[in-house]
Amino acid sequence: MHEFFKQFGDIKNLRIARKKKVS
Repeated sequence: MHEFFKQFGDIKNLRIARKKKVS
């Protein structure tokens, strides 16, 4: 379960980073 949340956080951070790059 802990690994799942860690992976989810990484995906979230990647999405945020992508949004910042696009902006």
